[in-house]
Amino acid sequence: MARAFNFPRHVTVRVKPAVKGVAISLLFEMLKKNKFGYPVFVNAEGVAELSGEELLKAFDETKSTFINDYVDPRRNFTGRITAKALSVLELDRALKAFEMFRGKVSYPVGYEENLRAALASGQDPDDYKVEITVQS
Repeated sequence: MARAFNFPRHVTVRVKPAVKGVAISLLFEMLKKNKFGYPVFVNAEGVAELSGEELLKAFDETKSTFINDYVDPRRNFTGRITAKALSVLELDRALKAFEMFRGKVSYPVGYEENLRAALASGQDPDDYKVEITVQS
C-alpha cells in the first residue's frame, strides 16, 4: 500500500544541454485524486530552483479553486515527482489554458512571457535530459 512522504523543502531542476528558457513540467503524485502540476523555466545554466513553500502556496490555490479534484499535498504526497520538457503542442495548450484562466488563478511571475518564448523557440523534448533533486 502506498504511503505519504514529507513534502519537499526544496526542488532543483537541471536541464542538459543548458538552454535558457526551456519549459519543464513538474508533476507531484498524490495518494489519491489528481497530481499537482507546476511549470518551470530554466535559467542560462539550465537550472530552476523551487522552495517547498512556493510549491505549497501554488498547490493550495489549485486545491481551493478545484476543490473536488485535489487533496492536501502535505498529507498525500507519494514522494514521486516526474519532470519533462514540454513539446510545442503542450506549450500551445498551456498558453490556451493561461488565456482561459488569466485573472482567475495565479501564475508564477513572468509565466506568460516565458511560455511564449519557449513556444517560439520550438523546443523539442527529445533534445533535453531533465533531472530533479529533492531536499526533504
